[in-house]
Amino acid sequence: MFLTTQSFTNQLDGKSLLCKYNITAPVAPGYPTAYYFTEGKYYSRYIRRKKDKYSIGGSKTLLDYTTNDSDIKLLTHYKIIKRKTLIMMSDNYKEWGKCGVFNNHEDLNKKFNEIKIQLQKEYNKNLEGNKI
Repeated sequence: MFLTTQSFTNQLDGKSLLCKYNITAPVAPGYPTAYYFTEGKYYSRYIRRKKDKYSIGGSKTLLDYTTNDSDIKLLTHYKIIKRKTLIMMSDNYKEWGKCGVFNNHEDLNKKFNEIKIQLQKEYNKNLEGNKI
């Protein structure tokens, strides 16, 4: 019996994923993270809040991933994304969140910025009326 793993290198180039962690996930609970596929690798960006300001952070360092017929494995981040359901899991198959697909990076950048602005508006509204 032979076991094979396929790596469809570059097949995801130009595409991207927007994933939101479950509130119970051990990292970034409730916050979105973006994964951009390019040059047969990927990089990630995230929305974070420091003090009272939301911003987009991350690095354009290209990292390795592999694919097969059912999974995308983000090797550096120890995450698995199921290709049919877009459910994001840890490397021990605990469900961490759900992803959406974007066919180009520009559309994801626009959506990511919209989410950041919305999060900031919601946060600012929650601060209204605070005495301290």
